[in-house]
Amino acid sequence: ITSMNCILCNNTLQNSSIVHTNVRGDIGKNAKIVKCYNCSHIQLLEYGNNLKCHYDTDSQSKEIVKTFNTTIEVIIEKEKVEIKRRLYHMCNELKIDFTNKQVLDMGSGYQTFVKELKNKFPTCIIDSVEPSEKRSELGCKINNVNKGLINIENCYIDNEYAAINKSKYDIVTAWHVFEHIDKSIHDILTNLKQITKPGGLILIEVPNENDELLQLEKYSNINYMIHHMSYFNEKTFSYLLNKNNLNSYTIQHVQRYGLKNFINWMYSMGMDYSNDMNDVSTTNEIERFWLQSKIKNKNTDALLAIIINE
Repeated sequence: ITSMNCILCNNTLQNSSIVHTNVRGDIGKNAKIVKCYNCSHIQLLEYGNNLKCHYDTDSQSKEIVKTFNTTIEVIIEKEKVEIKRRLYHMCNELKIDFTNKQVLDMGSGYQTFVKELKNKFPTCIIDSVEPSEKRSELGCKINNVNKGLINIENCYIDNEYAAINKSKYDIVTAWHVFEHIDKSIHDILTNLKQITKPGGLILIEVPNENDELLQLEKYSNINYMIHHMSYFNEKTFSYLLNKNNLNSYTIQHVQRYGLKNFINWMYSMGMDYSNDMNDVSTTNEIERFWLQSKIKNKNTDALLAIIINE
């Protein structure tokens, strides 16, 4: 296909197989999703636009607003439901206590998660790193974030950041960030390891390439997009962590979107069901059974790596 190399194993993608050719957001129709024959990693190929500029101008959200006929405010409200699920999982199931902890959230976007975390754990100290100044400023405005309580930096977790903040953090989080990163993904993982205290936690959540809805063409046409460089499954996610000497970890299958969203994609029930998030506060017995079945069959829509820094 090309001489471009695999993001994970650096093997040439010349003999890779094509997974999908209709890539959302690719105006030039040159992009494709391919699978590396060496490590089986699935990634974006042949997208030539400047992705840094793309994120700096918050073009990803603009494209979502246009595609789904929605608003930034609605996106953030749905994000709050997702964060409720995330906090419940961390505090009640993983038993993580953020009290008095030094926390870094990488790729904080509209600052919704860091605000909710600070509200729940007022004594934790939070550093928020978000490369897009435009996105963080808009999020602070919509979410009414008190900048005096959260340290927001518009930068990258590069070598300079790692050197300045060595062994600083008890807990590092990255929610749906790593699927957006190119071959620098290995350097960033090295830097996250460096800034986390020995024995500290690193939590990384990414979409799951084994999500059963990807078998539907209408769903895959939406979810294979220019915004995602990588599409991980449990095997390739493990490969990435092991390759970067993050060997003490577990990977959990988690579900972001709810049963109504699943039904809507299967049977086109209408917009009232679309983008329904997995709300732990209203989940009923049927939804819990559905969630447990997805976790058991490992076809949830996301993967969560819980890493202990050694």
